[in-house]
Amino acid sequence: MLSAVREFIAAPDPDRFGELALGVFAFQYERNEPYRRFCDRRGRTPRDVRDWREIPAVPVTAFKHAELVVGGGERDAARLRRVVANVLTTEELVRLEYAEVVAADTLAPLEVLDGEVLVAVAVRVGDVRLIDNMTIRVDARGAVVDLGVTVAPTGEGLCGAR
Repeated sequence: MLSAVREFIAAPDPDRFGELALGVFAFQYERNEPYRRFCDRRGRTPRDVRDWREIPAVPVTAFKHAELVVGGGERDAARLRRVVANVLTTEELVRLEYAEVVAADTLAPLEVLDGEVLVAVAVRVGDVRLIDNMTIRVDARGAVVDLGVTVAPTGEGLCGAR
């Protein structure tokens, strides 16, 4: 499997990505017991998953919640940290090591979300340590997350894309 991933990195082919992603998923599912249980609880096994977008990911759900909270107008850094931590700790097999909301340039803790913000998390799923982060640019107009999506409070609902 490692050689197939290396070959893809050396010569990316969008037509082969889906097949490779499904192969990596099957490989991880077979060899990582905590991840297998995580997938089983969601009814997602290599037999059932037909598209790479259906592969269960950890801990991306926390970042989706963060995006919605900040896009909804939340600017309290402690509240955002609690939301991210709570989402991660609801997963039975996930042990939270840290969830931090800090200034992206200095890594100093924040009280208020403003400017370049880094949301950083580390969790363990069994013996596997997963680390991830996202940046959010917060200003008076709203928030831009690292996915290039601008969200801001609107009169139409929680947030609107620009």
